[in-house]
Amino acid sequence: MTSQAIQGGSLSTILSQSLVSDDKDQLDWILSQSDLQLVDRTLLQIKEPKTVSSLFSQLLIRYQDGSSSKNSHSYTLWLRQLLKVHWVTLLKTNPQILSQNLKALSGLKQVIKMKTQCLNELVMVKGKLEMLQTTYSV
Repeated sequence: MTSQAIQGGSLSTILSQSLVSDDKDQLDWILSQSDLQLVDRTLLQIKEPKTVSSLFSQLLIRYQDGSSSKNSHSYTLWLRQLLKVHWVTLLKTNPQILSQNLKALSGLKQVIKMKTQCLNELVMVKGKLEMLQTTYSV
């Protein structure tokens, strides 16, 4: 077994334990990891649907909170990879948890919409500034 497999496996064990014990400090540390391969190895090691669903909920809470902008990149990475690896697990959970997951996804959609609503206006302003710069530099 390589040290990389052990790292992912060890981290998944710690992640599962921190979710069960609601250890926020440990969970924050794990979710601050932003190495793509480590995140993928960790997520692939998680097999329990309840753990997947709990991690999904915790990621959404942190992602939607927005107060910790320093970890927003790693939260996005974890959330993206979790959906990529375990989307079937999230859909095949019991109906009550599925309902919670779907509500959480609706909330995520709203957060993404809110965070990107000014993007179109910024792109238009950037284009106009570039046009003015080109016009006056000729």
